[in-house]
Amino acid sequence: KETLYLLTQSAIGDEMETKEVVVKRSSFERNPDTGRMNLVYNEHVETVDVPIKPSDRLKARDMIARYHKLFTDKSNSDMPTIVFYDSTGKQENQDEKDLKQIEKEFPNSTVFIDDIGEFEE
Repeated sequence: KETLYLLTQSAIGDEMETKEVVVKRSSFERNPDTGRMNLVYNEHVETVDVPIKPSDRLKARDMIARYHKLFTDKSNSDMPTIVFYDSTGKQENQDEKDLKQIEKEFPNSTVFIDDIGEFEE
């Protein structure tokens, strides 16, 4: 739960990353031997809060989505394709050619043929 909370905070940008930086400050101090002013550097370590990089935020969002199973892996489903064929107003030999073409393109398909003729008055 704690990891999920941290990922959520990172994804929305509320979490800050703490980095340690070396701060170098300079000052002029008098040299007691010569009486001249010398430039002296003082170094110390400070912690600084910086926002999380956009790439890390995207990674956190991706990990949250995987946790909630929003993404699915590729899967091959062997479901048959359903094809509707309207043969009204066509010649019978044209129907046979079309059905052979459908059988060639979709070998394991279920074909529904609409062969109800036009109403005659």
